[in-house]
Amino acid sequence: MKSHSVFETFKTCRYEDNTIPRGGWEIFAAPDDYILDKHDLDKDHRYGNLINRSDVRLIGDKSTANRMLTFLREHYDSNVTMTKEVSLTDNDDPNNSIGVYRYSKTADGQ
Repeated sequence: MKSHSVFETFKTCRYEDNTIPRGGWEIFAAPDDYILDKHDLDKDHRYGNLINRSDVRLIGDKSTANRMLTFLREHYDSNVTMTKEVSLTDNDDPNNSIGVYRYSKTADGQ
C-alpha cells in the first residue's frame, strides 16, 4: 500500500512554470510556503493575492470562480468583482468550461 505524500503530489503534477496549484491538503504545508515565497506571494493572505496582485489569476470552472468571489467579498472586500478573461476549453456550456478569472476591487472598494 502506497502512502500519500505532499512532495509526490507537487512532483508528479504538470503545471506551467507560472502556475501554482492551490487547494486541498497541501495548503499551509512547507512545500506550499516555499512556492509562495518563490513567487513573492503573501503567505498571510494566500487568496488575497487574487485581488492584491495584478499578476495572479484563478483557473477553474464557473462554480469555483463564483465560490472564490464570495470568499473574497466576505473576507477581504465587499466590492470585489470577477472577470472571465479567457476560456481554456472548447465546451460551449459556460457553467462547465474551464476559464481564467481575474478578481479586482471596484472604484468604490479602492
